[in-house]
Amino acid sequence: MDKNEAQGIKISLYGALFLAILGISFSLITGSQAVLLDGVFNCIAVFTAWFALKISRMMEEPFSERLPVGYVAFEPFYILIKGLIVFGLSATVMTTSMLTLLSGGNELKFGVVLIYIGIASIANITIYLVIKTRAKTSTSPMLILEKENWLINMLVTLSIAASFVLVILLKDGVLKPVTVYIDQIIVIAVVLISIPVPIKAIRSGFKELMLFGVDRPLYNKIRELIRSATAPFPEENQKIFVVKTGRKYWISLFINPSGATIKTTLPDEIKDRIVKDLEKDFPIHNVDVIVTTDIGSG
Repeated sequence: MDKNEAQGIKISLYGALFLAILGISFSLITGSQAVLLDGVFNCIAVFTAWFALKISRMMEEPFSERLPVGYVAFEPFYILIKGLIVFGLSATVMTTSMLTLLSGGNELKFGVVLIYIGIASIANITIYLVIKTRAKTSTSPMLILEKENWLINMLVTLSIAASFVLVILLKDGVLKPVTVYIDQIIVIAVVLISIPVPIKAIRSGFKELMLFGVDRPLYNKIRELIRSATAPFPEENQKIFVVKTGRKYWISLFINPSGATIKTTLPDEIKDRIVKDLEKDFPIHNVDVIVTTDIGSG
């Protein structure tokens, strides 16, 4: 586990715990759906950050006969589960907000909630920026997902602030009757804007768990990087498979020598060159070079 990953996940864990307690406490006082959304999101974030920390430590454990590829599948599993939880929570909160909207809205309570807005806004912005900085130099998909979820958290909190500003501006004017709906409208808007993040996580986690090949642009990039290592063999005599699980790439290269005599050390020589070519852009990978007369079955 690299230093940035460990620090980023710990910051996410403790930051989410603080904001979960803060949000749920203030939602009970104010009755705000948006504040409740903020608090519940952070409750989920506490659990998932703790789980991510455990997984990142497990990733360091050596392979064994029982787990020949280690714990790499736990990363896409985590990403899939977190995506499903955030998606389900978002759908539930949006449904609740729509029902409240249709039943006449919800009058927001001022006073103490302004304290919540100030504390939560500063905390969310700070945590997001810190984790974003950590994620820039980390290969951890879990830390990247933490960054994206803190972006959602920050948007939710700032939307609460926006809803209260609107209520303050409109409460004495002709649009005063509309103020009871602002809280729900803001929540629904934020959920609709942020819903692509959990959907992307669900898609990514599912594909990696099912061992689907990587997307074509990524495949082409890897193919181009290893082209020099496979240059002695025609394109039609090669087949490459690329699978990604979490932060690790699994690359299998099948080569048909077409009857040519080759050295027994050739696969290892090609593998060494491929590893060197991938080192900069894909530092965590596993490469297999297989010489076969039937690449169609590879």
